[in-house]
Amino acid sequence: MAKLRLEAAAFLLLSFGAVLCFRGRQYLVPTRIFRTRHASGSRSKRFVAFAALPASNGFSPREPPGLALAGLHAYIAPLMARPRPAPEKVKTVAENRRARFDYFIEHTYEAGIALTGTEVKSLRFGEGSITEAYAEVSDSGVWLVNSNIPEFSHGNRFNHEPKRPRKLLLHEREINKLHGAVAREGMTLVPLSIYFNGRGRAKVELALAKGKKTHDKRESIKERDWKREQGRLLRGSRD
Repeated sequence: MAKLRLEAAAFLLLSFGAVLCFRGRQYLVPTRIFRTRHASGSRSKRFVAFAALPASNGFSPREPPGLALAGLHAYIAPLMARPRPAPEKVKTVAENRRARFDYFIEHTYEAGIALTGTEVKSLRFGEGSITEAYAEVSDSGVWLVNSNIPEFSHGNRFNHEPKRPRKLLLHEREINKLHGAVAREGMTLVPLSIYFNGRGRAKVELALAKGKKTHDKRESIKERDWKREQGRLLRGSRD
């Protein structure tokens, strides 16, 4: 939606011949829309190119909008969607290896997770399992259900309940999107992994997925076996 609004604003400038009055001395006329890409190829931004015409050349539009260039940037900049960087997994604690076999993964999200002190310590020691876990959306947010984080060995009476529901921390727009996908499209929320990122914070890789049918699983098995056979043949040819 943000990209569409950005393009609409830029095309309006071009199609209606809008002219920007810049500091009262020259006029900026939009000429084209172009895109620049970051050196790594992961980021892309749209810009509007302007041609500057001095007012002394006799160019004087009937009704100059009087919108400064800074004002235009302040309007367009918030509409530019910035792609989120790929999650940095420094230490993976638990992984659901069967998820990609049982589901078609449509989209993944990086979610924070509300934990107690003893739960964080158990995860740092590599203890935890999400093999039988799933996520659900409710009015109070997104919850990780049936995940198992064993009690910390030195937690004493301050220890936690191993399989308690844990709240996942997501942006409101992400929660609304997940709620709509689950309620209207019959999608499933599947936790793929629990890991620590570069800042030492525990995160959950959450997938919006659709369940595979029996014939889909057969195709997945065939593809997996073929890849194994292909790798074996390649290793044999090198030897």
